[in-house]
Amino acid sequence: HPDLRDAIWVNEAEATGSPGVDDDHNGYVDDVHGFDFVNGDGTVFDPEDGDEHGTHVAGIIAARWGDRQGVAGLAPGVRIMVLKILAPGGGSTANAIEAIAYAQKMGAKIANLSWGNYSYDPALYEALRGASLLFVAGAGNDASNNDLSPFYPASYRIPNLMSVAAADNRGSLAGFSNYGPGTVDLAAPGQDILSTVPPLPDSGAALQVDAGLYRAVVLGFDLQQVPDSAIQRLILERVLAFFGVERGDRVLLVDDDGS
Repeated sequence: HPDLRDAIWVNEAEATGSPGVDDDHNGYVDDVHGFDFVNGDGTVFDPEDGDEHGTHVAGIIAARWGDRQGVAGLAPGVRIMVLKILAPGGGSTANAIEAIAYAQKMGAKIANLSWGNYSYDPALYEALRGASLLFVAGAGNDASNNDLSPFYPASYRIPNLMSVAAADNRGSLAGFSNYGPGTVDLAAPGQDILSTVPPLPDSGAALQVDAGLYRAVVLGFDLQQVPDSAIQRLILERVLAFFGVERGDRVLLVDDDGS
């Protein structure tokens, strides 16, 4: 992605080494930008999986300023080490624990954990507690009280973990966000965020919202500029397929006039 190209961490030993060889002897082959612990390889973006969530979050954190295009991240000087632990079919705690160990070994300082469930796992707890990283964990998106129904890893009470709820652009708690005065540390903007998404033909940044009633797609794909109606239909079908829209779903299409 043009907004992330210069923000991705590079393992120089692997980048300048030989393909198929563990050049830095860390136990992982061709981990140039991180590692895919689901598929066991160094290909950290898989188009068939979508991987839009990680791309979207990466842009919020580190999209570069000053290029007069796309979006700007909150920390444009940092590097993103891509560690994939989930795919459409799910993931495992073992993937997460291995990724945490990799991140620490390779020098990461902060880990974004915008994933989780309601099952306490002592092995994951020990992996987080024993690491030197700061973990920033999403509180969850079920409008649930984490004081009563803990959501993990956000609800692990360890000093190197922050649990973050989602706020809207007026400073109120987002309707979908989990909360809890005893288990959630703070709230940050987390609703209707414009950020980076994986590439589609003739598309840039996108706003992806699922508010329960409608799925909003804002891509600025400028269909009125396409003279061929068959191509218009093809573009629209690809956009809807990318967002997982199925027959019977209610869809809000926003006409972006550039203003």
